[in-house]
Amino acid sequence: MDVVRQLQKLFLSQIAALDEAITEAKSFEELEERIEGVAREQIRGLMRLAVDEMDRRFLKQRDSSWKVLGFRSRTLLCYFGELRLRRRLYEHKETGETRFFVDEALGLPPKERWSPKLKRIATRFAMSLTYGETAELLGCW
Repeated sequence: MDVVRQLQKLFLSQIAALDEAITEAKSFEELEERIEGVAREQIRGLMRLAVDEMDRRFLKQRDSSWKVLGFRSRTLLCYFGELRLRRRLYEHKETGETRFFVDEALGLPPKERWSPKLKRIATRFAMSLTYGETAELLGCW
């Protein structure tokens, strides 16, 4: 499926979720929370789509000395919620070295679970709040 069709599918599902929020919300606070949820899901969908497209481009542009071993999943905690990514693992045919080209291009260290932005926010909170207050605020994500 190409990017345009994926975007259409994503936007149509968000329109349905937005209509449901408008129809079912019983208060401003509930409407606000529902719309925030719709927006966060939209951002996660766009991020997945962007990373998938980057990964496809690496596949087309890679040096022939690298072969695809398959897909691996990775979950990141982000400012907009939990993001599960699926990307290709490559192996160098001669050396056996393995790499995730998309992770490297995005500057994501191996095994890191927090996005750079969420880490920056957490650090700022921790510098000015107590541990408990920081944990409570980060519980929103």
